[in-house]
Amino acid sequence: METPFTTEEALAYIRLHAGEDAIIAVQTDGIQSAWELETGKVLQVCSLLHQTPGLWYDMLACLSAIDDRDMQRYGVVVHLTSLVYEQQLVLKYYQAATGTPQDLENKHALPEFPSLSGVWPAAIWHEREAYDLMGLWFTGHPDMRRILLPEDWEGYPLRKDYTAAETYHQIKIKY
Repeated sequence: METPFTTEEALAYIRLHAGEDAIIAVQTDGIQSAWELETGKVLQVCSLLHQTPGLWYDMLACLSAIDDRDMQRYGVVVHLTSLVYEQQLVLKYYQAATGTPQDLENKHALPEFPSLSGVWPAAIWHEREAYDLMGLWFTGHPDMRRILLPEDWEGYPLRKDYTAAETYHQIKIKY
């Protein structure tokens, strides 16, 4: 079995194969290393992390959506695990928040991110939840539809600008 890459070796390998601009920032002061990625390079970086001996991040443990209203952007945070090497890594990437809340009801105006479902099939469920609750659209996803809320639900309840509905199909909602 290959020996696992150190953090420095992993960063050098990714930058060599995905480009110097693929990794925007690195945080090493937490429990797990966190890399901020250029959104356009996410699929390339993730494929390298998944397929490269010495890295082999074979499990997507979690994918979460972020409404970073202070920075006028939406983001995705991915927690990866290499079961073989007993290592963990966090990836973060962002898109600028554009348009009005009315625009965001149009699926084509939603913030778009590349789907990781082709690299880790577990992403299918996580991305559907991020779409359903935060309104992030994952390009290339095989089944992008709501997973928790009814298909005719209006809005995305985890967004900071969400206004809770008072009724649903003329039934009063108690909060």
